[in-house]
Amino acid sequence: MTSVQLKPNISITHVQSEVVLLDLDNGKYFGLNDVGCCVIDGLKQEHSIEQIAEGLVDQFAVDLDVALADIHALVDQLKDADLLALSQ
Repeated sequence: MTSVQLKPNISITHVQSEVVLLDLDNGKYFGLNDVGCCVIDGLKQEHSIEQIAEGLVDQFAVDLDVALADIHALVDQLKDADLLALSQ
């Protein structure tokens, strides 16, 4: 199973129901809504993608397939922004 974590050089700031990720190496930032905030919190707690999706289903009353698709899309965006570290 692949583990997904934020890179250690990423600063996380919660602003109301949103979260801002700041790459301390290059100064770029990435803003996320309340759903993205839940995903980031789950990653920080080292939850699996499936566990995070189950939390979204409970909190936002969405289908599991929709939650998983949204999380995978966000993870792809964060990988493209070089904010995530993947390990086996």
